[in-house]
Amino acid sequence: MDLLLVIVLYLFALSADAGIEEICMSESFDGQCPDRSVIIMQSALYGRMKLGRCMEVDLGYLGCENDVLFLADRWCSGHQKCTITVPNEDLLAANIECNIRGLAPFMELSYECVTVSRPTSTSCSTPTRVQIHGDEGYVSSHVTAETGCGSPRTPWIFQLSAGQRLHFRLIDFGALSRQDNSLGLSCQQELGFIVERNLGSNFTICGDRERERDIYNSKTNIVELSLISSQGFIIKYNVIGCSDLTPPAHAWYKRDGSEAVIGCKSNDRIWRLYCNGNTWDGVVGNCSYSKDVTTQKQFGTVLPFSSIIFLTCVVCGALLLIIIVVVAGAVYVKKQSIRHELRLRSEYASLTLASTQYLPVKLPGYDATMTRPTHAQHNEDNQPLVEISERTSTLSKVTPGMRTIEDNQCTTLPGGRQTNVI
Repeated sequence: MDLLLVIVLYLFALSADAGIEEICMSESFDGQCPDRSVIIMQSALYGRMKLGRCMEVDLGYLGCENDVLFLADRWCSGHQKCTITVPNEDLLAANIECNIRGLAPFMELSYECVTVSRPTSTSCSTPTRVQIHGDEGYVSSHVTAETGCGSPRTPWIFQLSAGQRLHFRLIDFGALSRQDNSLGLSCQQELGFIVERNLGSNFTICGDRERERDIYNSKTNIVELSLISSQGFIIKYNVIGCSDLTPPAHAWYKRDGSEAVIGCKSNDRIWRLYCNGNTWDGVVGNCSYSKDVTTQKQFGTVLPFSSIIFLTCVVCGALLLIIIVVVAGAVYVKKQSIRHELRLRSEYASLTLASTQYLPVKLPGYDATMTRPTHAQHNEDNQPLVEISERTSTLSKVTPGMRTIEDNQCTTLPGGRQTNVI
């Protein structure tokens, strides 16, 4: 576990020192960047900083150092290449507390290369438009001093898409060498100007003791930059915001800062987009008219989208109501038909059952093939002589005044008469 921790710390130390070079006593630093690029020094220390290539054994006074970035800026920053010899007069003049005889100091520094704008020719006679690649870039005062491009007579011209703006940041290589502003001047040293002709504004770039700082945000998409000082510095610019959108056919467009709204002229459809960095986040639909809508647009008035929705809802509601009424009527008729059919079947079944259960009675006035009398016979009390039940269950029951004798097959009728049942 301890070994793993040591390895991690070692790798971390290597990554922290990545890009840092040590220049030992009697050595030289040769810095060089590709074409159209310049050096920007990041750090420069002189002394006995730590154990390494230049100091392998700790002989004391470890950690004493001086920040000499202002010297490295003077020698290298803003140039494509440079050379620093260790030691030199300027380094020897630096006040190093551990400058002990026999303990040789060394130099430790780091830098980066940045691409700067350059003219296509070696000199400029007219204003030069800056070729902007990506969302940031650099303009160097040394290029202006060498070619004349970017001077007040031939300024750099920045032209962005409509809706975009520029942010400017100053990296002043002479700031650390500049004296305190004891006189309270509003501008210790004029370095250049930023002009927006569409607004009639003119901003002065001033140098002070701050090496790097933000200086200006443009309000339009066309800006002029001119540099007047021969002292080394770089202007870094960043493109901010998104370019104005071009709405599709038959659509309108409105922008409020980083938010844009696109809508169709023929209906209420809208899309909202938001500027994220230099690109828009969101989608835009199609507002193109169909053939039918185009004909209606040419020969009549196209209804608003909300009215079309309302009419569609009304029509759909009416159709739904009609369907409900028709279905309900059909269900009701079907139920009535089923009930009528069931009633007929029940009556038919009752009649069939009754006809099969009637018992033929052989009495005077009765037809043997009939279950009902052809004419009724009455006694003296005007009562029927025979009572015959329609169902067998009635015949099988004994009621008051009626007696069934199975052996003689006769039935006592009201009035005391008897009849044979065949």
